Amino acid sequence: MTDQITKHSQNSRRFSQEGLYSFVKRQTDDATCSFAKSLERQKSIIKKLENVQYLTSSNFSDLVNFSKSRNAPIHRWFKYREGYSPELVFSFLENNEKKILDPFCGSGTTLICAKQRGLSSVGIDINPMAVFISRTKSRNYSLEDFEKLKKLSDAIPVADKESSPSNPPKLKILSKIFHPEILDYLLRVKTAILTLAEGKQRDFLFLGWLAVLESVSNTRKEGNGIKYRSTRRTKDGYIHVPDDLWQRKYFGADKVGFARTRLRSQYQMMLKDVEKFGLTKSSCTTDTYQHDSTTLDELIGGEEISTAIFSPPYANCFDYFEIFKVELWMGDFVNDYKRLGELRRRSLGSLWRGQLHTTDELDIEEFTELVSLIKEKGVWDNSILSMLQGYFSDLRKVLIGIHAALVPGGKCVIVVGNSAYSNVLVPTDLILAGIGNKVGFEKPKIITARYLTTSSQQKKNLEQLEQYLRESIIVLDKPQRA
Repeated sequence: MTDQITKHSQNSRRFSQEGLYSFVKRQTDDATCSFAKSLERQKSIIKKLENVQYLTSSNFSDLVNFSKSRNAPIHRWFKYREGYSPELVFSFLENNEKKILDPFCGSGTTLICAKQRGLSSVGIDINPMAVFISRTKSRNYSLEDFEKLKKLSDAIPVADKESSPSNPPKLKILSKIFHPEILDYLLRVKTAILTLAEGKQRDFLFLGWLAVLESVSNTRKEGNGIKYRSTRRTKDGYIHVPDDLWQRKYFGADKVGFARTRLRSQYQMMLKDVEKFGLTKSSCTTDTYQHDSTTLDELIGGEEISTAIFSPPYANCFDYFEIFKVELWMGDFVNDYKRLGELRRRSLGSLWRGQLHTTDELDIEEFTELVSLIKEKGVWDNSILSMLQGYFSDLRKVLIGIHAALVPGGKCVIVVGNSAYSNVLVPTDLILAGIGNKVGFEKPKIITARYLTTSSQQKKNLEQLEQYLRESIIVLDKPQRA
């Protein structure tokens, strides 16, 4: 009897294991089949969006990021890694230009290039710090300005000995971001700049001060935010380095001296650029506005724009205010968290807008299908669906405004990257090209600048669509005649 029970138990266990194996295999087969169907649907949807002309060029792979601007005069005054290179702008500027527009001007690359070609320009950005940077970098400086700046740039770095520190911003993690000695020094210099300088000179010196904040802080920009220098990335993950060790190695024995040297070096570099490239008497104008670019007619109605060159925020959940939060708070561009929240909500296709846009106004069936597919597969945050819909809805308004402002035969150049959610590829370049076509531009052209990386698992799952994981340049031409 005992043998029978033991045998029955063994058979039950075996059958249970076989049943579990069959169940797991069936589930795996179903998932594989479902994914294969999803992939085929994506291929079909994307194929229908490809009503574009592809232009072959191998010259733009290094031009769609800030690396080429890192050492370029004027452009290098402030590190803005989300920018693109001056060479890219010059590639699309012609000799018969009227006025240039950048509705997402960032650190002012397009505006500076226009000025260097003797062209007037208009720059717009929702970020007040970006507008300040663009305005300061694109100004004309007279010889008198230059002489005043030389004297002030010598006096300001040592003004901490005489100035009282300004009130620290109400950023909650401020004490973690700066060593107390360095924070006190920075706030004293800030007081000196606001007290001793005025107008263009004050903005110039303030920009130099703003530009060194990251290098004298306990943090560095990384990914979608900031990381502390006390954390070091290794192949096994992040490790913590005691403050006394890394600070001694990074700052040296004299922390204030370190910060003072960084500021002096920044001013010397900026003055060198002004002396060589900024002492101009150009008749061209550069206008900058802190505004929402979805209502361009309010700002540039009646302007004759010949070319618009810009790179909007990408549809990738990147928080452009988080990455610059230290500079935003220290520079008094935001004074409380309510103001920061308002700016986030007003940014293009923001995750924080909290409103679900309709896809009907886009009149692009393929985009609606992609959103439905992402919804079916599920996302880590349902706000992503609203973000995507708002993103393309907002850019449609921007393109309508640009089309209205462009002269006949004018062009619109957009640098943008594609993205993916829940193993569903979002071909931003093709969707924007389709929107551009519908608002009145001629058949769009696309230049593939470079291919992008994504998470290893998602990259493997989307390898059949890897040619669309890219950063592109969209060229939209307004017809010569209506």
